[in-house]
Amino acid sequence: MKARAVPEQYVIKPGQSLLLGDLVRITPIGEVNLVMLAYPFTPLKPHLTATEKGITIQTGSTGSAGIPSITTEKAKQSIKSAGVFELQWDVTRQRAGPLTTSAAGGLKPKDLPFKVLSVDILIESVGWVELVAQVRKGRSRTDEPESVRLPQVEVFTPDGKFIGSRQPMNAWLLGGHGKHSSKEKGRPRKSMASVRRSRSPADPGRSG
Repeated sequence: MKARAVPEQYVIKPGQSLLLGDLVRITPIGEVNLVMLAYPFTPLKPHLTATEKGITIQTGSTGSAGIPSITTEKAKQSIKSAGVFELQWDVTRQRAGPLTTSAAGGLKPKDLPFKVLSVDILIESVGWVELVAQVRKGRSRTDEPESVRLPQVEVFTPDGKFIGSRQPMNAWLLGGHGKHSSKEKGRPRKSMASVRRSRSPADPGRSG
């Protein structure tokens, strides 16, 4: 990554996968009706496609549909699973902020009928993809919320390497989509050069 990535939001529907170039494929597995949001913080061109088509693009058995090919023929023949990763971190409070404000009744995340779960999928020396999914809570016979089944994705790369995961940074909410924080809109900081000039030997503040 040579510059600040400003990702778009991609909505991965059932039966779809997210391709990054033709190098990495992220495919939700398990829950058939789950919709997942993806925010690629990488320089690789993202492409949303049907999973079956994504497989053929990544392995080179069909045309790339305008996706720039950055994978060698040898690498295309070695595409393997890099593992299954769970969206195991609860980001309900961050994502459901408007519902938990006093104006909305001050709901607590535990009282909501759903959870928002997330994970950052790491791509070595390239960047990461923030994944987010909303899942409904089940109810037990005592009407207490039950634990939810964690959404999962499987990631495919050459030789099944170079992929990891971490607790999400929530980079999209923190300005990853081009928003500027209030601090950035305020008075700009003085440069170090101006600070040094203001502390020259003639500065009365340095005497005594």
